[in-house]
Amino acid sequence: QNRKVFVTAPGGSRAPVKSSPELLNATLAALEAGGEWSRALSLIRDSHRGAPEEHANLAGYNYVLRALERGQQWSFALRLLFTMEARGVKPDIASYSAVFTALAQTKQYPLLLALFEKLLVSRIELNTYVANTLMGALNNTARYSRTEEVFSLLEAAAARHAND
Repeated sequence: QNRKVFVTAPGGSRAPVKSSPELLNATLAALEAGGEWSRALSLIRDSHRGAPEEHANLAGYNYVLRALERGQQWSFALRLLFTMEARGVKPDIASYSAVFTALAQTKQYPLLLALFEKLLVSRIELNTYVANTLMGALNNTARYSRTEEVFSLLEAAAARHAND
């Protein structure tokens, strides 16, 4: 099912607009800014029903992930992270950061640490924000077998950030 998009002119007349990733991203950005995570999630799901050139891209997914983060919707955020990979969109550090924050806000520390394991495999470079989120999770988790490795990675990320 392809949705038709219309623009309303000041005089009230409506004209159809061709759907595109740019239009989708602008709409998702507005929904994210308004805290409309449910509508943003629905829209990104619907985007894959259209032609491939209308599918969501990394920026679109990140808008929705941030909306889900703000709404503390960790389960939807985690599912969307895996869905985007299945659809050929590679998550970046901003994608992981939104999911990490949603997990941390809702005290889903074991899931956060499991996702961190996935991040280690993906070879995406950590940033300070993600490092701080992970440190908080480690402080709130009784046991984690790779704590020393995590601290080494976090220390290396902090050193890189200090040199930037």
